[in-house]
Amino acid sequence: MMSPTVVLAQVATVAANATAGMSSEPVWPAMLKMVAGLLIILGLLYLGSALLRRWQFGGGNSRQGVITVKESRPLGAKRMLCLVEVRGREVLLGITPDRIEPLCHFDTPDHSSESVFDAELKHRQPQ
Repeated sequence: MMSPTVVLAQVATVAANATAGMSSEPVWPAMLKMVAGLLIILGLLYLGSALLRRWQFGGGNSRQGVITVKESRPLGAKRMLCLVEVRGREVLLGITPDRIEPLCHFDTPDHSSESVFDAELKHRQPQ
């Protein structure tokens, strides 16, 4: 077993040899280069994730397709409701890990015609 003074002497010798090989050049240029490289990599990762989100489900123009998801609400762990529009009809879907079940069908309202509320409001306004 070695004595503590011998161990300390060896540690001091190793530390002195390690610092003797270092130059007195400034560290800032190397650090700036490292930070710039890191920012470039992070920017590329962000750009890649944005592109993947945009073209996630089969193309960049998926909003102009026949099927659109109008709204979705989580109900708990792995369960949600989705309101989907398909060819002019809205379908409320219940989604669980095992199945997707249509819960209710709606006809989409024609936005060009007046709603009942708008018609009643016009009727009640003083002329």
